[in-house]
Amino acid sequence: MKTTGQNAATAVGKEPEGGADSRLHIHAERRACRRIPANLQARLFYGNLIYTGTVTNLSEKGMFISTKVRFPVNSVCIMLVLVNGQVVKIPVKVRRTAAREGAYSPDSGMGVELVNAPQNYLDYVSACQASA
Repeated sequence: MKTTGQNAATAVGKEPEGGADSRLHIHAERRACRRIPANLQARLFYGNLIYTGTVTNLSEKGMFISTKVRFPVNSVCIMLVLVNGQVVKIPVKVRRTAAREGAYSPDSGMGVELVNAPQNYLDYVSACQASA
């Protein structure tokens, strides 16, 4: 049996060690940097189209964007966010997508890796970490 990102226990219908709660924290355990809660409006440029979203958490190397759209994993797009009154342009790579069935949910969206974060964004994250 082929599994994609699941351990063998989950693939045969058993809970992995640690139960369901352990699955909720799998992404947090793999992160190199601590995520900080955020509420930043974002514009995503993908192909010829512009999409909107909200950055709900961020770090020096990545963020989660709550949005109704999900781009293919490993695709790259340009994102604009307003940070300290300045528009910051950041190329991002989609690392994972999350979707909830039914109504739009803040848990639906994309986890992205920052390809080349500009210094003013990194300064903003450092300031947020210091105040957290």
